[in-house]
Amino acid sequence: MATVSFRITDELKRELDELSAEKGYHLSKLFRRAIEDLRDTMRHGPDGGAFDLTLKDRLVLSNQYWILELLDAESSADYAGCRAVVTGGQETHYVTLLEDFANALKLRVAREVMDILAMFSRLRLSYDHLGGQTSLPDKGMDFAGFHPDFEAEMLSYAQFYLAKLGRHRWLKKADGRGGLRARCRCLMSIAECSVPGRVSGVQKFCRKPKSARS
Repeated sequence: MATVSFRITDELKRELDELSAEKGYHLSKLFRRAIEDLRDTMRHGPDGGAFDLTLKDRLVLSNQYWILELLDAESSADYAGCRAVVTGGQETHYVTLLEDFANALKLRVAREVMDILAMFSRLRLSYDHLGGQTSLPDKGMDFAGFHPDFEAEMLSYAQFYLAKLGRHRWLKKADGRGGLRARCRCLMSIAECSVPGRVSGVQKFCRKPKSARS
């Protein structure tokens, strides 16, 4: 089992010690429960993803899951589990029916991902059009992907944009280990230097006297 360490105030520590003694919980269990609740809130919303299903809803869903069991042998066990939840009216476990649903993606993030993918597409196509008549190395021209641990939201949308929508088919993959967001922002800022009439953040920085740069 993994171990996580973090700091809290002395006052909060005293309050938690009193609460854990009152409830008969070990302090580590109290923290674990709090983190699990926070995780569920972040994943499914402040109500924990709870929702109601009428008897009619359950009947329809049960039949649909049963049909999916027959049609998709590879995922039949998963569909059988979902059917058992709705057939048995296990309200506590209704939230498991939503595991394939993602939280709404911010438009700002989606646009940033599209800009990054478009930039790498232009890099790759421009390099290929040179037909080998360049001393520039091929390394760095391909999209290395977003980091699944630190850029999961961007990775998910990039996979959808590339695979489901079929955009930028010359980009090989969306997942990687490098963590591209900061580097891509820098590259896009530099690219703005070539746009007539536009002054980028990089240009402004370069125009400053050295003593004024921080």
